[in-house]
Amino acid sequence: MKKILMTVAMMGIAGGGYAAEFSELSVKASELKASVAIGAGNENVPVQAAGAAAKVHISKDCAAAAGIKLEFPPLSGAYNVGKVDIVFRDSSRTEVQATDSGCSFPDAWRSIPTIIYYPVEKSYSQGIRSLYLPEKVIRSLPVGKDMQDAMVGTKQRAFANAPLAGSAGKYPVILFSPGGEISSMFYAAILEDLASNGYIVAALSHPYLSGSVYLPDQDCLIGMEDVLMDPDKAVPYLNVAIPEAVKDLRYVFTALKDKRSSNGRFSNQIDFSRFFVMGHSAGGMAATMYCGNRGNGCNAGINLDGGKLTGKDVEVSGSWPKRRDLPFMKIHSGGIAPIDVIPKNYFGKRQYVVNIHRISHASFEDIAFLGPGLVPPPPGGTLIDPFASHKIIMGHVLGFLSSIGADSDKVEWPQLGESLGQEYEIQEKRW
Repeated sequence: MKKILMTVAMMGIAGGGYAAEFSELSVKASELKASVAIGAGNENVPVQAAGAAAKVHISKDCAAAAGIKLEFPPLSGAYNVGKVDIVFRDSSRTEVQATDSGCSFPDAWRSIPTIIYYPVEKSYSQGIRSLYLPEKVIRSLPVGKDMQDAMVGTKQRAFANAPLAGSAGKYPVILFSPGGEISSMFYAAILEDLASNGYIVAALSHPYLSGSVYLPDQDCLIGMEDVLMDPDKAVPYLNVAIPEAVKDLRYVFTALKDKRSSNGRFSNQIDFSRFFVMGHSAGGMAATMYCGNRGNGCNAGINLDGGKLTGKDVEVSGSWPKRRDLPFMKIHSGGIAPIDVIPKNYFGKRQYVVNIHRISHASFEDIAFLGPGLVPPPPGGTLIDPFASHKIIMGHVLGFLSSIGADSDKVEWPQLGESLGQEYEIQEKRW
């Protein structure tokens, strides 16, 4: 039991990466390296559109041979989704954890590949869809050719470079930070759903934190050290990597606001008075730390299963904000909740914890929809269906975000029925 709890603790800190999720499944070393490498990146590749659908299209023969399935829940919002890739480069910073890489860095500047999902009119269907992964990344994975073949040609629901919907004028913006050892590409189920509900979502991947980070403008990978499952190495590593991720968030937010820059192409369509930051695992810690600084303009923060407030084995901060006036929500998985208890006196007026009992640390990632058995259950428990967990997660995220800036302080939490209602509980300060 001690081993399992330590694994869960490290997942909650460093987390998100497939390496962490497979650590208790006794996979082969080559398979473990493959799971780390899968956290790659993203690229838009023209493919013929087939109309909006919940399914993410995979060759049926290849998928059957590889034993995988990728079918997301239907988009819950009123919009279709568009997608562009931007590589931001921060000329004020050089890489501080740089390792050998197949990429070249102009003047050693910090590169921040970012996927932007955004609302598209529901009637839009003539565009081209983005591939789930660039083929070069897929072919570099140390997995069988059948698995590679199954993933080649897999298309997202998002339309590449589609026109932004104009019906709502300006849209709120969410910056998203992924878990350790995994890129933002592997959160498409959540991120596309947010965009379908009228949010512009800028999903960053952080070099030397988000696994093998793909730069689409160079068609290359930035690797990272495999240190996150070793507490002696992970804590000092994360104490450098997470503050760098916070700087990435600050830079991208500033760049999006710059109307003079080509990277500010959405600046006239973003309502910066509704600026939110969300992240998973290590990215949830970065989001918490970013929003904890009053000068960063964050109107609300969401931490998905990141960090551990108490305990001797982890010293990295970012589990819970020190600000009591910041609207904030943390969602715990069943494995993290018992080791990350937030004391009652830590809660501010609009701060919440949602404990979802039968989900795992990886239930926030697309891996939950790749096939049965890939997401381990919480210690001593079982998993609910990934479509049900997605409904619970998104219902609370959207309910919380929609309350920010509203006339009432009350959050309209989702009404999910008796069966799903038994799967979670909400903690808040009682006034």
